[in-house]
Amino acid sequence: MSRLRGVQVRGVRYLPEWTDPDRGATYNEVAELQVEYTIGDRDPVRVLERVVHLVADAGRWRSLCYPA
Repeated sequence: MSRLRGVQVRGVRYLPEWTDPDRGATYNEVAELQVEYTIGDRDPVRVLERVVHLVADAGRWRSLCYPA
């Protein structure tokens, strides 16, 4: 298993509404983050680019990976 060596947020965008293409659920007040994960046990490391969505929940941001 590769080790997580770093995380960098490259960009953030506010979306008033967003529909999850996998689940079909629509969320209001969403933050869309462009994230780079650096992984690997040794050099060279690998950089994975991902789009991550956070939803507003009671005045805080919540990941859809960890539902309330």
